[in-house]
Amino acid sequence: MGLQLRKINEEIIDKWLAAIGLFSKDLKGFLGELLDGVYATEDPELGVEDYNVIVVVKEPLDEEMLDAIYVLSAKACEKIEGEFAIVPQCLRNSSFKAIV
Repeated sequence: MGLQLRKINEEIIDKWLAAIGLFSKDLKGFLGELLDGVYATEDPELGVEDYNVIVVVKEPLDEEMLDAIYVLSAKACEKIEGEFAIVPQCLRNSSFKAIV
């Protein structure tokens, strides 16, 4: 048995990284000091439990703020015309540190 690597589509990866950059910048503008970090997979198809980005925050967010984050993720993908979705999971930094 051997390890089989999938072929990497460079165009998708480039667009993915551009979308993550836009999303991160918009998140920082929206959350300010509440944002602790953004962690993304190297490919939009990779993820854990349907999420491909983890947004780590310092304090819990209300539903309205979570909804706004999902809107920001969709807008980032639209701007770069990506054929994928940024699917963020928002975690408080204490929860994130517990799983890392």
